[in-house]
Amino acid sequence: MPGSIHGGTQVLGVIGRPIAHSLSPLIHNLWFDQQSIPAIYVAFPGEAVEITDPALFSGLFQAGIRGLNVTAPYKDAAFAACLATGPLEQELRATNVLVRGETGWIGHNTDAEGFLRALREERRKHGLGDSLSGARIVVLGAGGAARACVVALAREGARLAVVNRDPARAHSMRDRYGTETCAFSGLERVLEGADLVINCLPVAADEIFREFPWAATAPSAMAADLAYSSPESGFLASARRAGRPGFDGLGMLLHQAALSFELWWKISPDIESARKAAREFLERRA
Repeated sequence: MPGSIHGGTQVLGVIGRPIAHSLSPLIHNLWFDQQSIPAIYVAFPGEAVEITDPALFSGLFQAGIRGLNVTAPYKDAAFAACLATGPLEQELRATNVLVRGETGWIGHNTDAEGFLRALREERRKHGLGDSLSGARIVVLGAGGAARACVVALAREGARLAVVNRDPARAHSMRDRYGTETCAFSGLERVLEGADLVINCLPVAADEIFREFPWAATAPSAMAADLAYSSPESGFLASARRAGRPGFDGLGMLLHQAALSFELWWKISPDIESARKAAREFLERRA
C-alpha cells in the first residue's frame, strides 16, 4: 500500500521491453500485502538501455534493489551480470530471477520449472498424469522461451519437434537434445500424433493459426500458449474450435512468480489469490 512505504521499504521489480503490460507488479505487491512484507515491486522500463550491456544490472545492484525479475530482451545480459549461476542457467545462458548476494547478483532461471508446474496443473484437470516420458510435443518458435520449454521437456523424456520460420535457429536444440526441426512448411508432418503443441511465437504471428492442422494431432492433444491475454489468443481459439483443450501463459507466469518469491523471501505465496486477481485485471483491461 502507498501509505506503508517508508525509508526501510525494500524495492524489487521486473525489467523488460516492453514492460507496461506486465502483471508481475500486481502479483508480487498482492503477496507482499498478504505476508506483511515491507517491500514494493515496480516495473523498470528499459527503453533507453542497450540490451546486451550487463552494466545495467550492476547499476541496479549498486542502487540497492533487493531482487529482480528479468524478461525479454534482457535475460542474456542478466546472465552475464551474475556473480554466480547454477547448471540450468549455464545450460540456458539466461536468467530471469536475480537474488541479491553480498557483492553481486545470484542468477536463477525459473522459466523451465514454471512451465512444467503449469503444464502438470492443466494435465491433472483433464485426468492426465504427470509423466511426460515419450510424449510427442511440438514447440512453435525458437526463442528464449521455446528453449526453456525444450530443456524442461527433454529432461522429462519427451519426444520433441521445434518448428520455426528459420529452422537454422533451432539447430542448437537439435544438436543438444535431439529435437526434430523444420520450417512451417513441414508443420502438418511433425504434428502427426502430437500430444501437446506449445506456442512460443509473438502475438503478431496469429495469422498462422487461421487454418492450423489440428486434425493431425492426437485426439487428446492439448494446446499451450505462453502468452496470456483476454480474450483468448488466435492459437487457443483455433485449438478450441478443433476440440483441443488449451491454456494460456498465466499459470506459467504465476508459478515463475511463486518460485521468485520463494528465492527472495523463503516463503511460499498464495498462487490462487494471485490467479484470481490477475484474471480479473485482464478482463477489465480487455
